[in-house]
Amino acid sequence: VESTLFRVHRHFFVRESAVFRDMMTLPIDATSSKEQEGSSDDYPIRLPQVSADAFADLLWVFYEP
Repeated sequence: VESTLFRVHRHFFVRESAVFRDMMTLPIDATSSKEQEGSSDDYPIRLPQVSADAFADLLWVFYEP
């Protein structure tokens, strides 16, 4: 998000978002040399319309008791 790499447990996104749930449960194409988005720090899920501050606020909802 922007120039910040957030490392977040996928559990929250799978639990709360059908879009992320579908994205993260797609089978990996073994014939492709392309890494799956979100599979490593080198291939993050990019959210171009989201600011780092807004994303941090969302994460606060997940992680703050």
